[in-house]
Amino acid sequence: MVNLISIAFASNPLTLPALGVTYENDPGVHNDFNRAQLYAALTGSGRVLGAFIDVDGREQLAGVSVWYGPGRQFLDDDEQRGHWTAFARKTDPKVSQWWAEVMLPRYDQLTREGLGDGVKKELLHLQVIGTHPKFQQRGVGKAMIRHMLSQVSVCFSQ
Repeated sequence: MVNLISIAFASNPLTLPALGVTYENDPGVHNDFNRAQLYAALTGSGRVLGAFIDVDGREQLAGVSVWYGPGRQFLDDDEQRGHWTAFARKTDPKVSQWWAEVMLPRYDQLTREGLGDGVKKELLHLQVIGTHPKFQQRGVGKAMIRHMLSQVSVCFSQ
């Protein structure tokens, strides 16, 4: 699952500034980053979905998504932060500093200002979704989203 997410984002232009290196030049850093996201969810805080496609009679992993339900969010407890810290220790110090001082605080600010203080944690939240390139544009991501949305009650207020 870790490798699939890394491959799914290998050509994404945002991964270079986020990780300081391209997938082609250091797939290990990309795998460490995605492992931190996956393992944080697997602490029991989140939910990990795998989507499979039958290829010549064999089920192949086609996509992965990481979700947090109401009351939980990425990096909201010590066990999750431990997985993130393990990733941060392996990255270039400037990249680690950027995550700690720029990206994570600004993302928190964006969600507070956009949704309201504490609202994000009370909502179903998609942390990451990735589809293997050979299965992209075949509805894999859409199927994972539809599956999760079918599991929750949706309430809209005006």
